[in-house]
Amino acid sequence: MSSSFARERAEALADQLDAISDRLIDRESTDDAAEVLTAETGKLRAAIDLVRVKAKDNPRSLGTLQWLHAHTVQILLGSKSTNEMDAASAMKWLLVGHLALATYASALDATITQAVQVIEEQRYWERIATDDTRLLTYLVQTTPTRLMRLGRTLSDRLQILTDTQDRPKSLLRWETYKEALPPTLLVTSFFPHLVGQSGTDQAKMSTAFDPSTVSSRKLLLLTFSPMQLARQEARRKTKSLKALRSRLEVRIGSLAAISRDLFAPEKDVSPAKDISSLLCHLSHICSDVGSTADDLDACTATLARLLGQSLPGTFQQDSITLEGLSRPSRLTRAWPVIIFAPLVTYYGVKYLYDSRATLTAWYDGAIETVRGFFIDWVIEPVGKIIQTVRHGDSELAIMGTQSLKSDLDSLERMVADFGRDEYKMSEAQIAEIASKVREGDLTTVLQAWEKDIKNPLRSAVTGSLVRTLLIQVQKVKVDVALAMNGIEKMLKSQQLTFAFVGVAPSIIILFALLRGLSSLRVGPNAARDVKASRRRAWSSIRSIEMVLNHREAERDVNEKITDRKLGKILIETQVLRTYAGSLGFPTRDHTLQVAFLHDIRDLEQSTDDALKQKVVERIWRSWAKPLSWSPL
Repeated sequence: MSSSFARERAEALADQLDAISDRLIDRESTDDAAEVLTAETGKLRAAIDLVRVKAKDNPRSLGTLQWLHAHTVQILLGSKSTNEMDAASAMKWLLVGHLALATYASALDATITQAVQVIEEQRYWERIATDDTRLLTYLVQTTPTRLMRLGRTLSDRLQILTDTQDRPKSLLRWETYKEALPPTLLVTSFFPHLVGQSGTDQAKMSTAFDPSTVSSRKLLLLTFSPMQLARQEARRKTKSLKALRSRLEVRIGSLAAISRDLFAPEKDVSPAKDISSLLCHLSHICSDVGSTADDLDACTATLARLLGQSLPGTFQQDSITLEGLSRPSRLTRAWPVIIFAPLVTYYGVKYLYDSRATLTAWYDGAIETVRGFFIDWVIEPVGKIIQTVRHGDSELAIMGTQSLKSDLDSLERMVADFGRDEYKMSEAQIAEIASKVREGDLTTVLQAWEKDIKNPLRSAVTGSLVRTLLIQVQKVKVDVALAMNGIEKMLKSQQLTFAFVGVAPSIIILFALLRGLSSLRVGPNAARDVKASRRRAWSSIRSIEMVLNHREAERDVNEKITDRKLGKILIETQVLRTYAGSLGFPTRDHTLQVAFLHDIRDLEQSTDDALKQKVVERIWRSWAKPLSWSPL
């Protein structure tokens, strides 16, 4: 459960209340009251620990607070202390104060949660009103509900007409149905917003309907445009939700504002006045009259009335209002799928069964393709990479390993034989020529070639022209072998690179496949939900900045923000708190989450617009990129 502003603020006030009470207890404790204080301390301390608000605890319900209040009253009634200023009384006030703070935290937390729900419903109806596809889907989804409403209206009207004492109508006559369901009532039965009625009060509308209150001509014309009527209905609910949201914003801002002046650390007097002021303010927001007396019994009675009547009644009234303005139920929105899914499933299964031979062939081909992909493009390339890394040998070769050596030895022998036959060279000279041949020097052969080329015909028949030509051909072959050998060495030096380049496409395909499978594992709508929560957080920051930039006339001389603006900001910061603890937050790094929540608390606790503006700028600057708000 994520923390909330209400529980954090109540915990901070509880710490301040404890500090004040500790000073009072130390000051008022005397030797005469030590025995009484010792006897009562155990029960009071246990009750205080039970009631005390903690920010990380789950929000307490009003039923739990009623039980805690009853437990507190029993302890107070069992107290033996009579002196209003003694240490035991200070502890009693501490107990009542903690219960008041728990009630305050529960009321503020519930109001903020309800306001967030109102915003979500408002966004739903805004999407319905601005998107024709969503609007048509909504109209189809709610058609059965509208038909049922029409049936109830017709039944009620027929009962009224047939029970008339003067001239009862017959159900066998068509005129009876025409009178029971005139055109105006027909249209308003489908779209009750036309007469200002909620969808939950149709029976009252049908019995108290006055056709003269609505233009029949106008309704008949609108009958031919159900899309327009549905859009008007969505806009009407959006308008009502905005009004409810405005009331909740004022209530939240008022509750948050009063906590700033409670239990100030510099106070050294009884907290009774602050506790009474807090309870009086809680009664005021519930349209109740709370006692302003700084009396323990009066505060306890006010708490009992708040927990038993005022707060439950206020929350129930808001819940009923919100329920009438909420989106249709899940069953209403899902009935088209529930009805048509079996039909589509039946025909789909039938088609698959009829095409089982083709599907089997496709399946076999797919399996073979996948197997070939993994063996030929993943396993074998990876195995070759491992072999290259371990041994360095490879099958990559352009020419044989001994080809160059044999060609070079042949060239040496040809030149040596040429020198021995033509020039009668000694063995020392032949060894010298052979060493030059290894270096690529064929000067002796080329000189003979230059001499023979002067008389090519005679040299070709009687000379050494053909022999020198063949030696040069062998020299070209050796040069080509040397070049190929250099290329082969270069390829072998880059063999690992080529292996990784060859396997890279397969790895990319596998990575994309695994990402797709992981998204399916967490749920088909997980990515969409993450993006929606990220967009919602971005919208909250934007809304806070718009609120701060909007200049209202409701400011006092100290430039403090008004209750409504404060309420708007606290609602949006609660959305951001929820976002920080959700899957939409892009990192599970606890440090980043703590830093993000620290900035949110600065927005909640600051009382000046200028400081809040700086915090908003810091959030945009610090978190837009880490939270992927920039593409939005």
